[in-house]
Amino acid sequence: MDNMENFIKSELAQYNDYQAQIDNDDSFLEFFEDQVRTQRSKVLKAKIKMMNAWLLILTPEEQLIMKRHVIDKLGWEAVVFEHGVLWGKDCSRSKRSLYKRQATALFKIEEFIRKDEDAVIRVFSLPTE
Repeated sequence: MDNMENFIKSELAQYNDYQAQIDNDDSFLEFFEDQVRTQRSKVLKAKIKMMNAWLLILTPEEQLIMKRHVIDKLGWEAVVFEHGVLWGKDCSRSKRSLYKRQATALFKIEEFIRKDEDAVIRVFSLPTE
């Protein structure tokens, strides 16, 4: 699981970079033709769609943890604080509790990927340069 877990974290950590590159390429492509940018944009859009599917299978709490800690790279203290603000003081969680929920989320994503692992490998192996 460690390799798959690292793969998931690594790709999700690039989510915002991928989205920024898509926006940049698409803005350029509105005015100019460029096969390299067109192909890169298609590949990155496919990766983003797959990552969005991963997030959709999670509970709202797990989504918050994955989005804010892994994608947005916020520290655990900030995630704990945001969780408390969103869910209220009565439902607040400790760093350790949120870390366990992240592990559960990663497991769910891994199980989801394993159902169609070949497609995921093929899409995430496509070059973006």
